[in-house]
Amino acid sequence: MFLGGGRRDAGEARAIARRVALACALIVAVAGRPGAAAAADPPLKVLRHLTFDVVVGIDSKTQTKVAGFDRAASGLAYDDNGSSIGRGTISVDVVGATTDGGLVVDVSEDAPPRRAPVVRVGITEKALLYDPSRVVTDEERTLLHFLARAFIGATELATGTAWTEDMSAGATSDRTTYTVKAVDVPAKTVSLDIVGASSASGPNGFDARTRGSMTYDTGVLVPFAVELQTDTNIQSAGRLTTVKTTLTVTLKDDSFRSRPAS
Repeated sequence: MFLGGGRRDAGEARAIARRVALACALIVAVAGRPGAAAAADPPLKVLRHLTFDVVVGIDSKTQTKVAGFDRAASGLAYDDNGSSIGRGTISVDVVGATTDGGLVVDVSEDAPPRRAPVVRVGITEKALLYDPSRVVTDEERTLLHFLARAFIGATELATGTAWTEDMSAGATSDRTTYTVKAVDVPAKTVSLDIVGASSASGPNGFDARTRGSMTYDTGVLVPFAVELQTDTNIQSAGRLTTVKTTLTVTLKDDSFRSRPAS
């Protein structure tokens, strides 16, 4: 789930590193050539082009316990760590699809001040597979997860249907529940309510809560519109940092359609 701020703990980085070999194998299989994948990501034929308008907002504040020379001087100090808003686009070129439901995409972001060059990513139902030395932003990872072909986990999309994704690993708990709010059968769209919670203990511990909504096209497996807000608390000795992250994503262009739905 979207946390914002580009946080990735050491455990996550190691887990991604262990999956890089699988990502390379996926990319090689699609490219149809032997050997390991080249570090420079060889060009592949674009099967589908997607462009999304994106707005990312991040606001961070810190509370610090202050101990004075007497009890009256003790208390809390409040610091505003600043806020930022990124506006622009995320581009996704689908360059491969595997028989087991995987996708291979080239993704990039141009949402000043947040920018990320093109990176090749393997997408499965449970993971994003890419070289951990490359930059893939939190908002890119969130969007790419929603592009997984098996993202819609419900077998029957009726109002009130709900399912929960459990992406927990190791000491990190990460669960998100999706609930169908409305179904438009002629348009092949479904409206979803999103509620997520994630947490981890230890020196890099955090607790995050996410709420949001999505309009999703079940015909061509792409989100039209996504709105998410995540509130994250990061606790350390005598200090509490709160980060509020907002993400709005809207489909701008899809080569599978003449134009996105209004």
